[in-house]
Amino acid sequence: MKFRQIRYALAVLRSRSFTGASEVLNVSQSAISEQVKLLESLLGFPLFRRTAHGVEPTKRGLLFFHEAERVSNEFHNLVDVARALRGAEQDKIALGLMSGLAANLLPTIFPKELPDFDGQLEIRTAPTGTIFDQLRDGKLQFGITVRVDPERVPTGIVTRRLTETSLVLVMPPDHRLAQSEGSADLDELQGERLIMNELSVGYGRIISDLLADNRIRPDFCAIVDNIDTMKVAVQTGMGLAIMADESASNEEQLGLLKVRRLAIDTTIKIDIYYPRHQLSVGQGEFLKMLLTRIQAPSVGA
Repeated sequence: MKFRQIRYALAVLRSRSFTGASEVLNVSQSAISEQVKLLESLLGFPLFRRTAHGVEPTKRGLLFFHEAERVSNEFHNLVDVARALRGAEQDKIALGLMSGLAANLLPTIFPKELPDFDGQLEIRTAPTGTIFDQLRDGKLQFGITVRVDPERVPTGIVTRRLTETSLVLVMPPDHRLAQSEGSADLDELQGERLIMNELSVGYGRIISDLLADNRIRPDFCAIVDNIDTMKVAVQTGMGLAIMADESASNEEQLGLLKVRRLAIDTTIKIDIYYPRHQLSVGQGEFLKMLLTRIQAPSVGA
């Protein structure tokens, strides 16, 4: 007895016809009929009787199909278990990328194609705080973000230096500060409406400290959690924003935003964070690949 024969017979039972089973299974009606006849021959009794409206199961057929349904379900459960076990042997790498760094880093990490490793890669963009939370909870294997004060890094998370980038000022093309060429002085931001990212850690903390150190008091008009929302808010005229170099390069080329470098040094460090526990072989190779491809004096310079 073959499972294919049982599957075909169950399809006829559900469709109440050989024609319907043929359409559901995308198998010729003659092939289904042949396999059902072979099954009936092995069983020694008919499974169906013909009626004016198609076919119906015989009494013994009903008893057989009751057990056949159970066997079929268990078989499919076994297939699911095998699939899960097969996937469990592969490394799953979830990489958290701070919102705003994708334009800087992804072309460097993956210049042509995904790295060659036996596993599945998932890339998530998120604020720095969320990346640390997910690293701590085991939902991420790696996180790339701006350098954070050691006391703000969760226990059990280690860091490696990757690279650095610079901050730039982003504004609508018709804003008064967009009419000037060259670098922008921080004094020009005095009293301007500024769209910010998380204030306590990451970009927001760096920018807040930068402005405070230079006694600049802009109007923080909105706090957003990702770089795309920030750029749209700038386009609508809600305010200005400070973000990593290259983050708005596409919008600048399209004429949607104006980008100006800042007159003072705004270099920021970018690090990779990951749990202290031992990495799997695949995760170790992935980390090695990242360090090899990214570690450089600057990104987007």
